[in-house]
Amino acid sequence: MNGNVARWRQLAAEARAKIETTKDPEARRILAEVATGYDRMIERAEKERADNDAQRQRFIEAAGEARASEDEAGFDENLKRVVTANPKADLKSDK
Repeated sequence: MNGNVARWRQLAAEARAKIETTKDPEARRILAEVATGYDRMIERAEKERADNDAQRQRFIEAAGEARASEDEAGFDENLKRVVTANPKADLKSDK
């Protein structure tokens, strides 16, 4: 996505530069719309990236709270802990 954003910035700049040398008002208007369109695409891509980064961070935090482990033995140990938990006891303690 970063490569796209860089390219869109370049194209928006090129459209704006072309406005300076274009005399036809309609062509200038269209070039301005094109540049604005690229700006909107950039904003959406940057927001999506920020949202993805935030979601990734929440996942990492949740995995840490769940004592997630990347190694197989750690995963198996945590899985065993979760599977052997007594859900009825947990329900009683919530009341």
